[in-house]
Amino acid sequence: MNANNTSQKIPCPVCKNDIHFETLALLQGAQFSCNHCDAKISLMADSIPKAKEVYQKYKQVKETVQPKVSKK
Repeated sequence: MNANNTSQKIPCPVCKNDIHFETLALLQGAQFSCNHCDAKISLMADSIPKAKEVYQKYKQVKETVQPKVSKK
């Protein structure tokens, strides 16, 4: 698995089963479906730029913190 494209899961808003999704695909506008009830999740198009910005900031913080944690 690519470290930049982490597999995640979110509860289905309809049936509460897990919907698995890939972070980078979601940020590119992909839609994911629940295997149980076929409900779909995606980001609204106007949310994608902000979501990408937040994801980049998260990656920067993670890269800053990980070396410190590794040294312990």
